[in-house]
Amino acid sequence: MSEKSIVTKVLRYLKTVPGCFCWKEHGGMYGTAGIPDIIACVNGRFIAFEIKTPSGKTTKLQEA
Repeated sequence: MSEKSIVTKVLRYLKTVPGCFCWKEHGGMYGTAGIPDIIACVNGRFIAFEIKTPSGKTTKLQEA
């Protein structure tokens, strides 16, 4: 399963959770480096998700 499909499934699930607001951070040339794939706020608590498959590698900024 690819990271993209995992991100899609996680987002789909989070959108069913009561009191949860979530979004996918779209990187690219104008995005901020090191931002997690998914950011969520659940009942006032922020949670960040960095999705990686076994072959995926984190950057130094993502490890911080």
